[in-house]
Amino acid sequence: MSDKETNRATANERGLVVKNKKYNKTDLIAFGVCLLAAIVIWMHATNVRYNEEQNKNEPPLPPAESQIEAESK
Repeated sequence: MSDKETNRATANERGLVVKNKKYNKTDLIAFGVCLLAAIVIWMHATNVRYNEEQNKNEPPLPPAESQIEAESK
């Protein structure tokens, strides 16, 4: 038996599976895309919450039509 076969046999007796898996380019690209999407979603949620907090502190502006009428009077 070679060393690899011996390691596999020993690992299988203990219920462990030993794999020497290399990552493909597609795995890394998928990870990058998922990470980028997560960052974009996180930034969007943070900005929405920040905007809501800002709107609570500032009084709402009157509609533009009433501002124009008030200026012309």
